Amino acid sequence: MAAIALILMVVSCLFSQAGFAGETWTFSFGKDQFDRLNSESPVFNLKCLELLKNKKNCRANEALKRASMRQIRENGGNGQINPGLLVCARLQGSVRIGKDSDGNENAFCEFSDESRVSCGSLLRAAIDQDGEKTF
Repeated sequence: MAAIALILMVVSCLFSQAGFAGETWTFSFGKDQFDRLNSESPVFNLKCLELLKNKKNCRANEALKRASMRQIRENGGNGQINPGLLVCARLQGSVRIGKDSDGNENAFCEFSDESRVSCGSLLRAAIDQDGEKTF
């Protein structure tokens, strides 16, 4: 049963990012805006994206490279918490929930340099880096 709940959460996280490429979302916390470099890239706040475009780095991008579900699974996870939020906490980020102008919510992981990446992007990176198939 826990495996089914985890699969449903993964699917919902991945589908929550649909339609991002080429669009910019504005969320209620600090009017922060989010986008992607391309349709396959993670969803970052514009502050982080600007650094990446200028060949610099941000903590959110560094965290993506370290994302993993292994220790979360080894500790049993609980099947009730969005696994992207658990990855964020494991990477010492702070989960922030933002709302867009239509009232849609999305979870983001914020780091000490105020860079943010969507928790769905963190989860996808963790699954990919652990060598698992998403579906």
